[in-house]
Amino acid sequence: MARKGRDTLKLFFQRGALPSADHFGDFIDSTVNQVDDGFKKTAEYGLEISSLGTFDSLISFFRENRSPQALWSIGYDEERDKLLFRKLDDAGQPLTVLSLTPDGKVGVNRKDPVHELDVDGFVSAKGRIGTASAELAVPADGRWHDVTETLTGCHALEVIAGVGKPKTGRYAMLHGVAMNAYNPAGILFNLFRRKNRIRAQHAYYSSRRDRLQLRWRGHNREFRLQLRSGCDFGEGCFVRYYITRLWFDAAMAGSLAEAGGGIRSRSKDD
Repeated sequence: MARKGRDTLKLFFQRGALPSADHFGDFIDSTVNQVDDGFKKTAEYGLEISSLGTFDSLISFFRENRSPQALWSIGYDEERDKLLFRKLDDAGQPLTVLSLTPDGKVGVNRKDPVHELDVDGFVSAKGRIGTASAELAVPADGRWHDVTETLTGCHALEVIAGVGKPKTGRYAMLHGVAMNAYNPAGILFNLFRRKNRIRAQHAYYSSRRDRLQLRWRGHNREFRLQLRSGCDFGEGCFVRYYITRLWFDAAMAGSLAEAGGGIRSRSKDD
């Protein structure tokens, strides 16, 4: 049935007109039906939208009323209840640009995100920041302080830290990468801590004594990362720090072919 505009429908029902069954059908089809059209508005859920029949589409956006294809669309995935935001690519085919999964993962240019935020492309940002404990700071008193929980296995952490007392000339910063593989111990087995040495860059204004330091501390296979200032900065002064994890398979379970989904080693011809 052809769609009718408001002005046309008004002509069917103006004073003195005799609307036919087709006219009433056109009028009914011009209104929203909660059952047939798949959406309604309630106090509990607000605007409710559901897909119709076996189709997965929810919302489509067109440049013009008579455009043959939608420029943008929102709908479900065919196999799972992922919410997909699609646009037309250069070939006129739908391309997923944003994917939201039921378990809270977000994919940008990825239909099936693996991580909480999975981006298939370049990320541009004015900065990035890691995380730490709730305090995000430890006293700058020259003593060692834990900056991680107890760890075991293989870990790689990036640390950025800074401390300073304004108008005193005492400032220090540290950027370091700390890696540890099951905390090898023993004077001979891990001579000079070469197996889990921490590589750090330092910046300071006045004395080398103000520099910040990192170390691993633990027993057997359990360990923590610790941070301290080289000397006491005085009461009320704290070292602020942020930690970013660089490795996410502490037990190296992904190195097994069964866990890795079939790992193929690189040959000479690759």
